[in-house]
Amino acid sequence: MTVPATSPFAPPRKSGNVLIIDDDASMRLLLEQFLTSMGHRTTGADTFQAAMDRLTTQRFDLIFSDIMLGGQDGIALLHEIKSRNLECPVIMITGFPTLQSATEALRLGAFDYLTKPIRLAPLEKVTQQALEHHFLRQEHLRVQRNLHALFGSVRDALFLIDATGTLQELNPSAWSICRIDPAQATGTPFHEQLNKCSGGCVAAVRKTLASATPCHMDRLECVMAQGPIQINAITVTPVLHGDGTVHGCVLVVHNQTYLVTLEQSLETRHQLHRLIGKSPKMLQLYDLIEHLGTVNTTVLISGESGTGKELVAEAIHRQRPDWNSVPMVKVNCSALSEQLLESELFGHVKGAFTGALKDRIGRFERAHSGTLFLDEIGDISPRMQLQLLRVIQEREFERVGDSTPIQVKFRLIVATNQDLQQKVRTGTFREDLYHRLNVVNLHLPPLRQRREDIPMLVQHFMEKFNSVFKKRIDKMSGGVLRRFLNHSWPGNVRELENTLEHACLLCSGTTLFTSHLPLDRFKEERLEHASPVQNRAVIDLSSEVRDAHRILGQKLKKRRPEADDLLRALEQTRWNKTEAARVLGISRRTFYRLLDQMNLG
Repeated sequence: MTVPATSPFAPPRKSGNVLIIDDDASMRLLLEQFLTSMGHRTTGADTFQAAMDRLTTQRFDLIFSDIMLGGQDGIALLHEIKSRNLECPVIMITGFPTLQSATEALRLGAFDYLTKPIRLAPLEKVTQQALEHHFLRQEHLRVQRNLHALFGSVRDALFLIDATGTLQELNPSAWSICRIDPAQATGTPFHEQLNKCSGGCVAAVRKTLASATPCHMDRLECVMAQGPIQINAITVTPVLHGDGTVHGCVLVVHNQTYLVTLEQSLETRHQLHRLIGKSPKMLQLYDLIEHLGTVNTTVLISGESGTGKELVAEAIHRQRPDWNSVPMVKVNCSALSEQLLESELFGHVKGAFTGALKDRIGRFERAHSGTLFLDEIGDISPRMQLQLLRVIQEREFERVGDSTPIQVKFRLIVATNQDLQQKVRTGTFREDLYHRLNVVNLHLPPLRQRREDIPMLVQHFMEKFNSVFKKRIDKMSGGVLRRFLNHSWPGNVRELENTLEHACLLCSGTTLFTSHLPLDRFKEERLEHASPVQNRAVIDLSSEVRDAHRILGQKLKKRRPEADDLLRALEQTRWNKTEAARVLGISRRTFYRLLDQMNLG
């Protein structure tokens, strides 16, 4: 057999690492020379064991093996290659071919079967085919491993679906997001795995397979996952053949629950329980309240009267997971005398004092396992301070007139509008009790320090009083809002609520004007921050003008309540339509258009 020279015009070939196993040295040498001339690297082995040693230490792209190797045969070699999961084709060579040996070799995975004497043309052809097959398979395996790595690393659920709707592959996240087991679902119809689905994913996949167009659906409520309803976004992308026909599609399911919940939290962050406001100080307060929800720490709430200290205590209590099944007991310490407060807190037994006709459970006992809120704690007497200190330390007390100790467990929240540190310095409040109470101090800012929350509070109270008084007030004049923002609010949120209750009670239209506000409360603001229209001297009107205004007013009153707003604005501005439009917060053109619509212009 003559080895041909390689043609300089032959197409480039990808070289491989070839193992040649043959106990015939001349045949082994001939194959090595021929394959080397083709640009391949060759390694020889003359026995079965030598071949095993080579396979242990080196990687090969192609193996040529004689079917007879002394005491072993090539069939045993195929068995060994298969057991080692070696990814390389094997071409068997024999000088005594039989149908049985050829069939067995092919069954065990041999790429091809050559007989001696070997002709060069078939040898060159089968070598090229085997290496091309090997390199294509290696590339396929590499891509497949990369895809598996990508599939496994993606946190979204990924589904590879063929044109018939059958699941070909899915990643581990399919279980965590959709509760679909990859081991059991592969090879099954996709719609059968989503038998509990509300239809979004199945419909999107069917649409893409039918139309060969991508499909995206955002914020779908998914009922596949266990527990609370999950919010998902899905994207379906078609997989196309070269001619544009659909080969299948890829479904990506992204869990948006955290994002949606966060957005909702940010949108509703202006309120916690019945606390309202989105100023930085209020947002810090909300965060601290939420942190206190799951711990049993004593809390001291400080702040001026009317800032909402009781609402803070309620919000802390409602952070508990079991808030609706455990009690919250409230005591206003400043509203009771020392004797009554003692009886209220500790309870008493029959005959303990005059008027004690029967046993009575105290507030400490009623608050067991729940929350006890002591308001105006700075007003209690020194003797009550000492008794309260013992209860906080020992978590036990005796009813008035009894010596039997009662064990209690509760969350203690106290509130005061006084400076307890100053009272400690003056000796009117026990220092040891102060430190027992001041574990966590929540300070409520006065309304004048969070004026940006006033419009939101105004809106809240307007909605409240609309419901109470059966009205539909939905706006206010610029003068009212200006006074609200400039007022010092010594009574804080409580004063604002009372002011709006007064104004809403007087208002018969849909807009609040300064005339609806309490005169005594905003007397100074009216003088100091009066609008230019109010500072303007009263204009003398001729009798004809006054008559025209009177007729206009009568026409307006017949079209209440919309016309009532226009009438009040005109009366407030001495019938100056431009100024009336400014008071209502609308443009002059809009004001004239409203008059024209009622044939009053």
